[in-house]
Amino acid sequence: MKVTRRAVCAGIVVAPAALAAGARTSRIASILEMSTTGEDMIARILLVVSRFSGVSQADILSSLRTREVVEARQKALYLAHKLSGKTLPEIGRRFGGRDHTTVLHASRKWQAVSEGDVRVRAELAQLAKMAGASANVPV
Repeated sequence: MKVTRRAVCAGIVVAPAALAAGARTSRIASILEMSTTGEDMIARILLVVSRFSGVSQADILSSLRTREVVEARQKALYLAHKLSGKTLPEIGRRFGGRDHTTVLHASRKWQAVSEGDVRVRAELAQLAKMAGASANVPV
């Protein structure tokens, strides 16, 4: 896999220094071994939402606007905002250079949807748990 800035930021590949040192672990295993704070949490959220929704991580980070991709992207943005402790601009940069208002819109939208639909709230809580969020973080 080609090492690009986007792939490194998304946690899909290891940094070039690690590659030069001969670190060759599988992408999923390396993401799951990371701690659950900040940048690592965003990579875990991307992985979990991607697997759960059936949308590739590349599509979530891309500019595709199909319903499935947008929904998966917005759920991931919402979870990243709630769980990572990063600022909106930082989260936007990790999701393909998006604006902070895109993150804010997704967060507000899925907060409102989850308040009105028990199934969506349970799904978001399950995704947060799968990403390794602590039990005391409200989703």
